[in-house]
Amino acid sequence: MLLKELLVRLPESVQNWLIARAMRSGRVLDTPVFGMLMRTLEFYGGDVAEIEAVCRAAGRGRTIKDAVTEAWLAKITQGNQAFDRGDADEARQRYLDACMYFFLLEYFTDDLEESRRRYEVFMPMYERFATLAEPPIRRVSLPYAGGEVKAQFRLPQTNGVLPAVIFLQGNEGVKEHMLSFEGCALRQGMATLSMDPPGYGETLFTGLTWNDERDFRSAVALAVDFLLETGRVRSDAIGIFGVSGGGLTSHYAASLETRIAASAGLGATSPHTFVESWRFALASQKKKSFRYTGTDNLRDCEAWMRRLQKEILRSLPRLAVPNLWVSGTEDTLVPVGDIRRVTEELGAHSELWPIPGGDHLCSQFLADGLADQIFDWLADKLQTGNRI
Repeated sequence: MLLKELLVRLPESVQNWLIARAMRSGRVLDTPVFGMLMRTLEFYGGDVAEIEAVCRAAGRGRTIKDAVTEAWLAKITQGNQAFDRGDADEARQRYLDACMYFFLLEYFTDDLEESRRRYEVFMPMYERFATLAEPPIRRVSLPYAGGEVKAQFRLPQTNGVLPAVIFLQGNEGVKEHMLSFEGCALRQGMATLSMDPPGYGETLFTGLTWNDERDFRSAVALAVDFLLETGRVRSDAIGIFGVSGGGLTSHYAASLETRIAASAGLGATSPHTFVESWRFALASQKKKSFRYTGTDNLRDCEAWMRRLQKEILRSLPRLAVPNLWVSGTEDTLVPVGDIRRVTEELGAHSELWPIPGGDHLCSQFLADGLADQIFDWLADKLQTGNRI
């Protein structure tokens, strides 16, 4: 943490030079952040030993990003070959492998046009993967003024009218990140809808950014409308879940949309401190915020953040449904004490799960049952249909 405190005080050009050097030398692979990223990819279904080997093989003029890009394209090719010869199991696995490398590449990328070009390669592959996923993924476009809200919908292999969960990714994520979390909900017999809100993922590339509360409120309302229009979702049993920044906005969404019956967040940022956390971020991370805010400079971006902070702090006290905040006690980005303050302010309907030893995403424990426990909690709240 001391190293980052020193790094963020340096000029942007120096920060970028040092990060690029760490990427070339491989030293970035030994940082706590990279360890958390690898554990999260393992939960997502990635072969971490292979991914680390690819990263550590970089050198001799090739950066880690170059090596990961080569592996990503190779997995897409292997998946396409298996798909074309009718080997569904092999194609599904190779496409899933490609997803892991795609997620890693996006983590290393702050240039929007580079992300756009990569998405153009990724999405045709993902459309094939969607047909092979179990249960299948239905890709959804929800018309909205100025663009479309993109989402993916899945139903468990059960009949009847079901509870459902809407998923929101973190500030550097895309809806496709939610596959493993979707699996937790599907195993509980709940339908899933993962969405890219305005300014994120595919939705951003249709022209939508998050201008103010109305954009976010409207996108969440569209998601709820879609779920109800399927005829497969109970109107009194819609929950919402998100990670990191999406953890906070999931609770925010539940305070805005009265048809949401429960909310849960993993590693949620604090409404009191997320602007200061953003100011403490590396320059490359701050620039990623330009995507969803629709700004192009740090001053305007910070002003946008402060407006959002006021909107969330004004709205959260209206959160009148069960809400769960899961926070690692070793989270260096969002101290658990900050989240305890929030849950105490929200009152008896709010629960805090402090996870001993957990990092920002409690990545050490996701695959060992924590993720399933979160969705046990959601299933319990949604099955009863009771509000507090």
